[in-house]
Amino acid sequence: MTIRDIPDSELIVRIGKGDAEAFTELWRRYEKMTLSFFRRLLSDTQSALDCRQELFTAIWSDGYRYNGGSSKAYIFSIARNIYCATMKKKYKQREFIRFGDDKNNESNCEGISIEEIPDTIYNQPDKSLQHKELANYIKELIRQLPEEHALIFILRKEENLSWNEISKITGIPKERMKRNFNRMIKEIRQKAKARID
Repeated sequence: MTIRDIPDSELIVRIGKGDAEAFTELWRRYEKMTLSFFRRLLSDTQSALDCRQELFTAIWSDGYRYNGGSSKAYIFSIARNIYCATMKKKYKQREFIRFGDDKNNESNCEGISIEEIPDTIYNQPDKSLQHKELANYIKELIRQLPEEHALIFILRKEENLSWNEISKITGIPKERMKRNFNRMIKEIRQKAKARID
């Protein structure tokens, strides 16, 4: 068995014991994914690179604390903490918006991709230009989301993490997070539809 055959969880255990080869392999597996994660949240390549560096430094120095479970959840929990710390540094005066407890919206928009918001775009003339403009508008709407909402959106839609993994990372109960996510998707869809009408 080569180092490439070892599961992520075992690599993290080895990193906790000071195994540099395991660290290099984990870096190889997650360097692009984590940079992309930070870049989408921060919209600044240099800050994203700095956060990724901080993430892997934390994994190297704190790997011994890993106690099993989802390795992705472990890595993205650290990434979330680094992101939050970065945002606090950037916006000391700004308060973080917490999720509400609105239990009235139980609609299920799970599984809707950005490309499907709104689906009527494909039936219009000059659809490729409109599609590109709409995609850019939707990306801007996502960037305007409160930090925790954007984090959940990216973890769910772009990193394809499960609700359980996202709940472990964010500390937000799964059902509340799903309701808020569904509301967020519905609002983005409505704004996108209004944009093309």
